[in-house]
Amino acid sequence: MSETGIFYGVGVGPGDSELLTLKAFRILNAVDVIFHVVGPNSPRSVSGAIVESHDFPAERIPLTFSMLRGGAERDEQVRRNANTVAKALSAGRDCAFATIGDPMVYSTYIYISRELKRIIPELRIDTVPGITSFQAAAAAANFPLVEDKEILRVVPASSSDMPREGAEGCETTVFLKTFKTKNALLDEFADVERELLYATHVGLDDEAFSSDPDEIRSMDDEYLSLLIVRPSSKGLR
Repeated sequence: MSETGIFYGVGVGPGDSELLTLKAFRILNAVDVIFHVVGPNSPRSVSGAIVESHDFPAERIPLTFSMLRGGAERDEQVRRNANTVAKALSAGRDCAFATIGDPMVYSTYIYISRELKRIIPELRIDTVPGITSFQAAAAAANFPLVEDKEILRVVPASSSDMPREGAEGCETTVFLKTFKTKNALLDEFADVERELLYATHVGLDDEAFSSDPDEIRSMDDEYLSLLIVRPSSKGLR
């Protein structure tokens, strides 16, 4: 029988193919199979495009995931996709799961790796961190996230029932996937002395940034979007 392969979770960054770490590049170049995520109705796979931009010799296999927040359908997708990966691993093939951003930050990789560990308890899993969209956006705009003793808070903002409590007490709040909530968030902070950074499609050819509330309101709603809110600058930076 073949020895079980190694499963790697590889963060490939938000979109820019040059934001792969050296370790991520080395592993993607060495594995037998690279899995990446596609949406059922999505015209593109960001993780797939990053992988395709490099000449990795591995077989590439897309795994379809909807953006459901939970429930039986998502659980079934996780089981089905994990079984696909487990089949390759059981054949002795080293496999990588390429995920945008970081594998441990709101990633489908978390669910896949848990299910794989259930299927193959002895499985070796190595996780390679990646650059998140909010890190890349802040760098691109020269927008400090936190400094000194400031606090950073990250909030999933794809629905109106996002957690809001405590936001006023945080120095910086990152709201991710604001495609349904950006205008409501702008309303919430309209009377608060804050600096804003809105970003869409970070690292991609059509990336866009704005710090002007009126311009942000006029921009199309995008699934790959974020809003960073932090206190106004105090003194010299």
